[in-house]
Amino acid sequence: MCDRASVNGDAVLSSPCRRRGLRIGLTGGIASGKSTAAAILRTAGCEVFSADQAARAVLAPGSRCAADVAARFPGAQGVAGQLDRPALARVVFSDPVARAALEAILHPRILHLLNDQMESVQVDRPGLDVVVEAPLLFEAGMQRWFSVIVALNAAPAQQAIRLQRRDGIDAAAAQARIRAQMPSKVREARSDIVISNDGDYGALAARMIQLLSDLRAGMVGQTRAALN
Repeated sequence: MCDRASVNGDAVLSSPCRRRGLRIGLTGGIASGKSTAAAILRTAGCEVFSADQAARAVLAPGSRCAADVAARFPGAQGVAGQLDRPALARVVFSDPVARAALEAILHPRILHLLNDQMESVQVDRPGLDVVVEAPLLFEAGMQRWFSVIVALNAAPAQQAIRLQRRDGIDAAAAQARIRAQMPSKVREARSDIVISNDGDYGALAARMIQLLSDLRAGMVGQTRAALN
């Protein structure tokens, strides 16, 4: 924002113009490289928040949210108040009704926490660029928060390989998790920018850094439609 003062009746700048910080929504299918892309943007000076980390925070042992999930999914109750996340994942990735029930418990709390985090840092530092990494960005209705939404894309075969290696699951379980999510074509059509991540880390890093540079320079349109 530019502050203006009057000198001899003429308006002049009394402080330098500061660019308003970006709000970047980062989404994509499972194992598409969202966390890696977010880490790259963090090294470039962005403040990064994660919906997955917010979910862990609201599901802390002893929390009301954890109790609500355990009551709805008693088979996911672990030891010492911890949720058995693998057991919960097996249920919700195979049952759309169960998945919707879990999201109804989690999403309002996650959104509240993420919104507080984002607002807090940009009040203190108005020019700070903020990134929110959210796999279910559209499903949770977060699209209105952002000046630009970036979707990471990877070939389904690549996703399955990464997912099996990361989570130690078999091919059938990996495919079930991929199918449970919003189709990539739908997600990409609703996003402003799509970044392909079928290559190596260096290629992704170069694309993310270039994108951030273009956004900061105003070279990429940042006005979102009223509905997306």
